[in-house]
Amino acid sequence: MKNMNLEAARQIEMEKEALIGEKDKPMFHLSPRAGWMNDPNGFSYYKGEYHLFYQYNPYNSFWDTMHWGHAVSRTLMRWTYKPAAMAPDRPYDEGGCYSGCAVEMPDGRQLLMYTGLRAPKNAEEALEAAAVTSEYMQCQNLAFGDGTDYVKYENNPVIDCSVLPEGASRVDFRDPKIVRQKDGTYLCLIAGRAADEDGQIYLFRSKDCINWNYWKVLTDGSAWIYADHDRLCKRDPDTGRAAAETGPHFCEECMLGGSGEPDRQCLPDSIDGEYGRGGRNTGSGDDCAGGAVHLPEERTAV
Repeated sequence: MKNMNLEAARQIEMEKEALIGEKDKPMFHLSPRAGWMNDPNGFSYYKGEYHLFYQYNPYNSFWDTMHWGHAVSRTLMRWTYKPAAMAPDRPYDEGGCYSGCAVEMPDGRQLLMYTGLRAPKNAEEALEAAAVTSEYMQCQNLAFGDGTDYVKYENNPVIDCSVLPEGASRVDFRDPKIVRQKDGTYLCLIAGRAADEDGQIYLFRSKDCINWNYWKVLTDGSAWIYADHDRLCKRDPDTGRAAAETGPHFCEECMLGGSGEPDRQCLPDSIDGEYGRGGRNTGSGDDCAGGAVHLPEERTAV
């Protein structure tokens, strides 16, 4: 078994990067420093630079136990690699450090929240995992850093799957997104799966972004797709296509239930192309998962 600690990951990425010539790298698109990359994570602006983390296997050019890679840019065109930010080296993330988000704390530190895969704690959890051919349960963890080095929180996990409502999957509970409110408190949206196999978004709240309490199911229905851009795109149950052009997302007022209209959903602002910037992905019906990451546009808020 590979040594999955952070020092080993940083060493191997430096060694493998030295074998890749500049002409073999894309000029504008971000590629992994070495090995494999997939989902972008924690896209944020911190200390005068854009930070982009990504799902990462520095050991080989295929998917495996996930780390977090890291790069920064001032222009969103030219990227500079940072050392790997996280490796799966704790019991609460032994199965991988999966997708999450990044926010700046009031004290100036950058906080990362990510999904970790932990072993089942009891026979009930083990049976649930085995039923979907999984070895792990999912939980949410924190790491604090200065833009280069990150230290995992000593009391992880901060949100465990054991706090979910009855019937909710403890195996599919991932991809946290933190939203800071005007009063300085925080909300966290996390994707999951209900007992009837439908997707759900769970809402948690916190006063300090560290200690979290379950609040409610924000919404459920057909499978929700999450990307780190403050919008939720819902699939049309009849066509299976992502209704990004007319699909709902939720403003703060709606999440807090202050609109006076419990069933109201806010519509997104204008989107270029039939299914978002860049147009429809005609290669498959999976229009929100075409594998491309586009640069952000300036938009008018709803």
